[in-house]
Amino acid sequence: MRGQVGPGPNWSPTTRSSAPHRAIAHSGYAEIDAGHVAFFEKEDEPVTLVEEFTRATTP
Repeated sequence: MRGQVGPGPNWSPTTRSSAPHRAIAHSGYAEIDAGHVAFFEKEDEPVTLVEEFTRATTP
């Protein structure tokens, strides 16, 4: 099917990636608008997201 990504009509990389987040209480999920190598394209954004999450979840 044209335009289909993955094995079915409701499958997408973001759907598959966000599924564990929806199943795990107090988890965090963020999408970085980048290609396959976000650490090289937007090197500060992943680090900032992890630091923010760590600060928010540390007692």
